[in-house]
Amino acid sequence: MHILRSEGRVTYSRHARAEMAKDDLTELDVTNVLRGGRITEPAEQEKGTWRYRVHTHTIWVVVAFRSETELVVVTVWRKR
Repeated sequence: MHILRSEGRVTYSRHARAEMAKDDLTELDVTNVLRGGRITEPAEQEKGTWRYRVHTHTIWVVVAFRSETELVVVTVWRKR
């Protein structure tokens, strides 16, 4: 994924930061999910953007693309 390399930018919503803190997750955890996770559900359109749920066995990450080179992490949570 070009965005995860130096060609792009990943930003985090305030909500995502709060959820990461609540579940003791780091940016590295999120990056690992984005690199190795799976999308098993169709994208959902919400608030004018398409959102994608990426997950591993332990973590969910919801992202939206702002452009071809910018990705915003909308929310994150640890599966219980």
